[in-house]
Amino acid sequence: MHHFTAEQFGLSANGILALIADSQGNIWMGTSGGGVLRYDGHTFQSIRLGPSALENMVEAVLCDRLGRLWFGTRAGLVAYQPGRTPPRLVIREVMAGTRLAASEAVSCPESTPEIRIHFQGISFRTGAGQMRYSHRLLGHGPTEQWSAFTAADAVAYNALPVGEYCFEVRTMDRDGLLSEVASLEMQILPDAKTERIHALENVLRATDHVVHSQSWAMRQVLEQTRRPTATCGRLSKRARSAKTCSTA
Repeated sequence: MHHFTAEQFGLSANGILALIADSQGNIWMGTSGGGVLRYDGHTFQSIRLGPSALENMVEAVLCDRLGRLWFGTRAGLVAYQPGRTPPRLVIREVMAGTRLAASEAVSCPESTPEIRIHFQGISFRTGAGQMRYSHRLLGHGPTEQWSAFTAADAVAYNALPVGEYCFEVRTMDRDGLLSEVASLEMQILPDAKTERIHALENVLRATDHVVHSQSWAMRQVLEQTRRPTATCGRLSKRARSAKTCSTA
């Protein structure tokens, strides 16, 4: 048995006054002030029937042979025909230290701490707050599966390693109709400064078997190269000191 609450799942109300299942297996619920809830077995969608509280107190729900839904409210009877036109979806912008054009592909250095992607569903029948989104990032193991549908219209990825990825997102309107998948190719490029540090470390390691056992100063240089890039300035000074010690 599962318990669903407004606080936990973002439902429009906790009180359910009526419910019915349609021919597709969706469950429609009349609430005590939150309009109608539609549940497809995975995601709840909220439908407001009007601006007043009485219009959204739904005490009876009926589905006829034509697929229309009839809601008995405190303000009267409401006929509702689920939509047939799926919503559209656009990727609005990409933030990666600076605002990038939301084109079909973006490139960022590996030093970029966070990549945040904003998207928006567009529907003539469903308000912005009622749209639900699911996304995934192909090429990044932990996020390659589709996420659960939520109202969040942005997602952030932190410290992605060097590589190529494909971000995909889809949206669902209040009638359960899905948009086409919108995608964004992402390329994380090696940082030039980090590459120089790695190259220096490789060179020093290649000669490690010759000098490591003979030079305390060289061991200090090797130790410094293993530290984060932020110590690069101090590394150069100590490397010069090491050279002086070796000469002496």
